[in-house]
Amino acid sequence: MAACTHKRVVKRGSLVVCADCGMDTDHWYAGSVAGGASPTDPAAAPAAAAATTAALVPAAAPEWFGFPLRALLVLGVGLAVAMLIVGTGGMPNDIIHTLTSLAHEIGHALVAWLLGRPSVPAFDFKYGGGVAMIGERNQLLLWAYAAALAALVWRQRRNLRAAAALMAFGLVIAALALSDAGMVVILSSGHDGEVALAAVFLYRALSGVAVVGPAERWLYAIIGWTVLLHSIALCWNLAFVATARDHYYAGKGGRDNDFVIISHTCRWSLEGVALFHLALSLTAPLLVGAVWRWRMRVAAVLQALFIPPPAVDEQGDGG
Repeated sequence: MAACTHKRVVKRGSLVVCADCGMDTDHWYAGSVAGGASPTDPAAAPAAAAATTAALVPAAAPEWFGFPLRALLVLGVGLAVAMLIVGTGGMPNDIIHTLTSLAHEIGHALVAWLLGRPSVPAFDFKYGGGVAMIGERNQLLLWAYAAALAALVWRQRRNLRAAAALMAFGLVIAALALSDAGMVVILSSGHDGEVALAAVFLYRALSGVAVVGPAERWLYAIIGWTVLLHSIALCWNLAFVATARDHYYAGKGGRDNDFVIISHTCRWSLEGVALFHLALSLTAPLLVGAVWRWRMRVAAVLQALFIPPPAVDEQGDGG
């Protein structure tokens, strides 16, 4: 078997494999010693294993405050390109703005479905942008959610922390679905959907997770920053530019825009609603960095919450 000559390795389940050809390290080791002494030879095995281990361990990447310099370079260049795209406009900005509108309307639709209101996101070909058609509260859908939640809680009955978390989540959803606050959350989720999409893309650019080709990471950074800058620009203009507020108050197709309805329902000023969502947009990159920086702790908390401890054998040492 030909030995693998690549140097990058990744973990897939319980195996460590080559990132370029996918060869298992066990096969890698077997191939590396096939031409010489047998891997079962006691004299040759330690030396061969040490050489293989040294080849498998990659050199530590340079970091700055715990963040890889290459990842920071990708994010920095992506931000510069995104600012150029948003500042100059043109076709790249229009294409990514279409993605922003799609994330906006999908955000409305997903939260509406979660709160028991059937919804369909769509592009608005008449007035531009998008529109999410949101129906009335569906009691049958809410009862189906309650039944599914009860089944999940029952399955987690031996894991009290997971059962408590599921019940708390269900109570929050029920409180929102059965009150006027739910519609405020649905309206706000359009902007929140944009921020969520940008955060996912920025996290992939920072971590390299789910990146197949080398250019993909740079595209994640550029698109993520551009989507986030679109949201920041809207909120900034509504908070500080009077002409932008007047245009926004005019609505679209005879319907009020999201932030206008939120301001009327919550009795906030439009500037206050815009400032709240501006803060949310500006916090997104910090949250992405925090999740990546403490990703092991986050994974440990989730594992401790949803994976029950192993059962103790009560007949073990009694004998």
